[in-house]
Amino acid sequence: MIISQMYNGIATGNVEEGAKFFSEKLGYTIKHRLITSCCKIYIMENQYNEFDLVEGEAFIPGKAVFRIAVRDFDSSVQDALNDGLRQIGDVVDDEKIKFALFSNTNGTIFIVSHHKKVNIYV
Repeated sequence: MIISQMYNGIATGNVEEGAKFFSEKLGYTIKHRLITSCCKIYIMENQYNEFDLVEGEAFIPGKAVFRIAVRDFDSSVQDALNDGLRQIGDVVDDEKIKFALFSNTNGTIFIVSHHKKVNIYV
């Protein structure tokens, strides 16, 4: 698996409420919103860092999430399966991004993604 970028995150039961908490209490702003057919991903940032706040049926609130941008989607999905990760649901193939969800034995979710456009947030 050739990884271009890795983003840490946390799952939430309500991304809007979570974003409000991180904004009002911890000084973050919403850098981007990515709404797909199976989840919502808000990229939160402050002056020093950023992270993903994720909501969706497959995500357990409070669990860690890692969004992994890869160069070769199909071989990366196969690598994830070969490494013992369990795929959750089908591949999501939206206009700007293609991704699949995976979980390890402790419930951490990995979003293996390939950006079809340079800036998927526009």
